[in-house]
Amino acid sequence: VELVASSGGTPVARVHYGDGRIEEFPADRDNLDRYVNNDFNAGNQLGIDHIEVLTNSPLLRQDIAFVDLPGVGSLTIANQETTLRYIRSCVGAIFMLRTVPPLTRSDALFLRAVWPGLSQCIFVQNRWSTETDRELEGGLRHNREKLRELAEGCQIATDQVEVMVVNVRQAVYGVFTDLSDEREASGLNQLEQRLLER
Repeated sequence: VELVASSGGTPVARVHYGDGRIEEFPADRDNLDRYVNNDFNAGNQLGIDHIEVLTNSPLLRQDIAFVDLPGVGSLTIANQETTLRYIRSCVGAIFMLRTVPPLTRSDALFLRAVWPGLSQCIFVQNRWSTETDRELEGGLRHNREKLRELAEGCQIATDQVEVMVVNVRQAVYGVFTDLSDEREASGLNQLEQRLLER
């Protein structure tokens, strides 16, 4: 899923199929779920190449797109190949890390392979509402230590290793309900500020 800049007010989803067909519809959760969620489109049986979500956001410019990739721990080999194909053409990346379990060996192997080719990396640790403060601190400590080790091994300055904590579920809730307190408490505002500075 690619988020691209649009001057329109209402977000629109543009589905690009592997056979060249294109379909457009309002970009709401229910519509997108039918194409993106593996429960509705198992193993990409619909044959989708990619989806563009055209939206008006201060974080997007005509020369910047955000791409939500399935990751290397994805359910299908095709999704993993998509991740690797996109990451080779990226100049920067936001890596989502878990709190429990924190950075794993396979995560570290993937980062070791791609991090040196990226000019900018932001690491975001997702905190679920069910995770305790102790789990958060333990995961954060582990993730920072492992990232510093990886940075040294890749000859990347360790001062570039920063892990921001965001409660993604709370952030989504705050955005869709327009509750600024929830959005602020989630850590999303700090992440957006960081992105605007770059």
